[in-house]
Amino acid sequence: MNELQAEELFCFFEKYAAFLYEMLQHEKEKLSALGSNSLPRIEHAITNAQADAKQMENMEQKRMELQETLGLGGKPFTDVIQSVPPQDTARFTAVLQRIQNYVDEIKFSNGKSMDMARVNLTGLNPDAAAVPPRAENANNPYAKAQLSPQQSILETKI
Repeated sequence: MNELQAEELFCFFEKYAAFLYEMLQHEKEKLSALGSNSLPRIEHAITNAQADAKQMENMEQKRMELQETLGLGGKPFTDVIQSVPPQDTARFTAVLQRIQNYVDEIKFSNGKSMDMARVNLTGLNPDAAAVPPRAENANNPYAKAQLSPQQSILETKI
């Protein structure tokens, strides 16, 4: 990979990290909204989560296309880092670590929100206790960002 390609990829990862930071702020607001029991705040948080899910799909599509264009299609971030010029390794590692941290925080906050929503539903309707503990399916906007506890985003194809 040449310097120009590395710069293009780095700029994309910077944008991705900025998006994930914004998504994290939305997740924190969603958790706060659920705790407030304010319907307008909850509705706003849900709207943000839906928009974030769509934007995440778009970002992932762009990432896959860019990596494919650069000959890195389907490679985990550890391989991407090894493909950049040596002088760029540290900054790629740093931005990808930020991405990993944001993903971890989003997962944590989303899990807390799901737990709070479940408790609130159970309080309103005892039959709601049948809601599964976590929505680990294709309809979960965060499913693509979920990793097993042993995995690092730097070792995972996303």
